[in-house]
Amino acid sequence: MTKLSRSILSLVGVMLLLAAGSTTGFAQAGLPIDHYKVYNVEPNHPLFLPVLLRDQFGQGPVMVMFLERFANPVDKNNEGMIDPILHYAWWRIDNPQPPRAALIGNQFGQDQEFHIGDGVYLLNPAIKHAQSPGEPLPVANHYKCYQAVGPPVLREVFLVDQFGPRTAMVLEPELLCNPAEKVTPDGLVYPIVNPLAHLACYRIQPPLFYGLGALIHDQFFFGDIRFKDDCLLCVPSTKNIIVPTEPQTWGRVKALYR
Repeated sequence: MTKLSRSILSLVGVMLLLAAGSTTGFAQAGLPIDHYKVYNVEPNHPLFLPVLLRDQFGQGPVMVMFLERFANPVDKNNEGMIDPILHYAWWRIDNPQPPRAALIGNQFGQDQEFHIGDGVYLLNPAIKHAQSPGEPLPVANHYKCYQAVGPPVLREVFLVDQFGPRTAMVLEPELLCNPAEKVTPDGLVYPIVNPLAHLACYRIQPPLFYGLGALIHDQFFFGDIRFKDDCLLCVPSTKNIIVPTEPQTWGRVKALYR
């Protein structure tokens, strides 16, 4: 495929997203994923398991250290949910990365410039209120999440998840999450399901404190956790990388619709 053809396809994809403007629209444009509300949890269960992660920024081994957060699917502004079963367990990783920038497209804007840093989380598909360790898990993307700095949204949203409703102010981005392939030490491969479906995660304010418990299950853990407070809203997004060509300058935009 020529560069011109790729550019035309990328432009068509962005036009579809601009026309969408809702969760249903994002599903029609190839992003059939929910919004997620993210909670800090306790205790932070340790793991210290090496895995191989491969995403659009590259591949390499990372150490999965401990469970730190958990994400519920959430209905934003009465747009509905696609899959109320699929949750995400957030495992802390330490993965230094070179600085990058990207243009992020979602319901909050199509040209949000994110400056991206180190890899900090692995997101595993998970379920809540599991019955047994052998219960099947959803087949869905894993994600590798990177530190991100970008423009604030400053928009109020109404959120409803399994813990109830709340109104929150969406602030600046904290993380960009890429779909990722995961390979465990025993050689099991968990492939990317939808390479287009990224998550941009924004801080929300004020935090609400819950103190609720739940039995959760993912590929690394089966057990009880306590949900302390909510901290992030993750939004279905697309990504265009801005490729640096010289130090301190940003070069051409390389579309990653693949």
